[in-house]
Amino acid sequence: MSPAVRMAENGLVRARPDPAGAPLGLALRGDVLPAAGGSARGGWLPVLYRGRRGWVAKRLVNEE
Repeated sequence: MSPAVRMAENGLVRARPDPAGAPLGLALRGDVLPAAGGSARGGWLPVLYRGRRGWVAKRLVNEE
């Protein structure tokens, strides 16, 4: 997996890789989020967001 992802669209960063996961916050188009390590799960990528591990939908990002 790449070391970072760039948001291609605005989207929620979630606490778990699920659309029902609690939102940690909003990442804006153009934001670069460091990869959290680990594997993608079902269309979700693990990222670091404000010091916490979170998940973004793969369709919302361009991998760097």
